[in-house]
Amino acid sequence: MRILVTAFEPFGGDSVNSSMAALEALPDSVSVKGQSVSVVKAGIPVVFGQCGKVLDQLLKEICPDGVISLGMAAGRGQITPEVFAVNARYARSADNAGQCYPVLSPCDPAGSEAYRSTLPVEAMCSRMQDAGIPAGLSFTAGTYVCNDLFYHLMKTAAVPAGFIHVPQAAEEAPEGRAAMAQAEINRGILEAVTVLAEKLVG
Repeated sequence: MRILVTAFEPFGGDSVNSSMAALEALPDSVSVKGQSVSVVKAGIPVVFGQCGKVLDQLLKEICPDGVISLGMAAGRGQITPEVFAVNARYARSADNAGQCYPVLSPCDPAGSEAYRSTLPVEAMCSRMQDAGIPAGLSFTAGTYVCNDLFYHLMKTAAVPAGFIHVPQAAEEAPEGRAAMAQAEINRGILEAVTVLAEKLVG
């Protein structure tokens, strides 16, 4: 049994993406009820459209039993499992390939308006909160590449899957901006992965 966890490369002029740092800190497996669940880790480009193509290849190669995609939301002060992916692209800031969407556009012109995460998002939040880590549900992943990947994932994956936003690391954030210590982010994501592993093992 295996869980695919993805994270994004740095973007927007930042040299560090806290989601990638959290991914790299994950162990290669978690033990649940005496069973070892593999954690397969992969990076995703911050590029509209291309992120979904990379994800498709990963899903084909790995055939995971569950998927968690991670992204960074600068300005948030807690870890936020996302509930809905929406069929929308709107970005005045360019992605890492220079693309932007100054006019509201669909992720998929023929696709559904929205998809709901199939991760145990409430249980993930509760587990993180119980561990003393600020966490809460979010009902929008925005309209940038994070949502683009989330939408594609939910349209494609036939296993429990979804997206979690993490704050910018306090070590990297400008003074006065909401953030979280990278060690706390890492701890929270490990709790979330463990909750999914428990759901898969049953």
